[in-house]
Amino acid sequence: MSLKSLVPGVVIIAVLIVGGLAYAGLMSDNMEEDGTLSSQSRPPQIAGAFVEPVKVRPGDTMVVTAAVKDDYGISSVTADMGGIETIELELVNGTIYSGTWQEKWKVHGTEARNYTTTITATNRLGQAAAVEVEWSDPVANYIVNGDFE
Repeated sequence: MSLKSLVPGVVIIAVLIVGGLAYAGLMSDNMEEDGTLSSQSRPPQIAGAFVEPVKVRPGDTMVVTAAVKDDYGISSVTADMGGIETIELELVNGTIYSGTWQEKWKVHGTEARNYTTTITATNRLGQAAAVEVEWSDPVANYIVNGDFE
């Protein structure tokens, strides 16, 4: 028999009142009886991630966004901005179990080339998942052609 609660991944299995003290037993849906993590646990799911705009130059502001889900709750979402710097995204909508994480980044240290941002979500168990998002600094093309193509 399986009990479900309002908090994904956690069920209340017993409440006992003894001598005026309340004891509640908690067990995760993915825990074995001995308290170890089941082999069926999985890392966070990054449902979607993007940067906006995808063509930038130093001084511009880029927004990094990721939609992340996890039964145990997300403890952090970071974005490695093409090796320039790693930023911490903040939860802006939803919950740590299913939410949108976002941060603004002031573009700096770029040169005319393509970049890859690696967005990593880590859950409260330390499991991580990552996705890559492409963007570019087309300044050289702008100087030659007068357009951001």
